Amino acid sequence: VTRTDTAAVFNYSTPLGLPALREQLLKRLAHIQVATRVEHILTTHGASHAQDLLIRTLLKAGDTVVVESPGYGNLYRQLAFHGVKLLEVPRTRGGPDMHALEALLR
Repeated sequence: VTRTDTAAVFNYSTPLGLPALREQLLKRLAHIQVATRVEHILTTHGASHAQDLLIRTLLKAGDTVVVESPGYGNLYRQLAFHGVKLLEVPRTRGGPDMHALEALLR
């Protein structure tokens, strides 16, 4: 991307992200047989930005989500900030504690 449009790298872009980067992502996705369109690709400023967008889009205050504990503290803070209730499932060496998960879901 920087070889093709150096000026754009240092300027503000569209809300979806740098168009040249999104085009390159589209090509890479096509290479691994992921069909999409460039207008469906959104770049973010990192994992926290992406999580925040997903939380704002998919959840609302009062919703409940199941999270592993221990887990990603920043995610827990973002969910709590948006009024989402967290149900914590203990994590074992092999993954989530399935008995605890079943009990929570009941």
